[in-house]
Amino acid sequence: MSDLIEHPGDVCTCHVDTERTQHGTFDVAPAAGGGWGAWNVASRRLVERLAPDATHCVVITQDPNQRYVQFLIGHGRIRLEVSSNHYLQGDFRLSGSEERYLADLGFTLDDDEPLDTSGDETAEDETAEGEIVDRTWDHTRFPRNWHLTGPVDPARTAAIVTHLLEELGGFDPRWPITVAQFGADHPCRACTWPAR
Repeated sequence: MSDLIEHPGDVCTCHVDTERTQHGTFDVAPAAGGGWGAWNVASRRLVERLAPDATHCVVITQDPNQRYVQFLIGHGRIRLEVSSNHYLQGDFRLSGSEERYLADLGFTLDDDEPLDTSGDETAEDETAEGEIVDRTWDHTRFPRNWHLTGPVDPARTAAIVTHLLEELGGFDPRWPITVAQFGADHPCRACTWPAR
């Protein structure tokens, strides 16, 4: 039977997983909803709901704060990111001690890729075999944020996100925090979390 798929995780199923993604944005002020403890509980529920599903993006912001927390989550894996100084200005920039703190939490900053400053909306590269590869959305074209990647642990993820917003992010619990959730461009396991 040559038609059997030996490793189903290696086959693109984006056409199916796209239908399973959820989109939504909500604003909540932690102080109005029970404080950071209640925020942590709600964050854990969100992580538990999204972790086993198709890959989603979650972006957490608070105006006018430039700092943000975002994560790519699905198929039991997560890539949690915190804004790096490449994207921050003035008083919003991370101090050396804040960067060391992120490193102590297990975050890494791989900012060794050059920024594509061509201004082109698309970028195509030619492989050694002469194949044209569209790198328009290739994350290696941009400086990276502080990130932590691995299997999802809902309690730990929620605790880290809450702590990052409260302590490191400088998010004010009295003002609305925006949480935007949407399906990843390529939400299947094979495309989001390729075997290495």
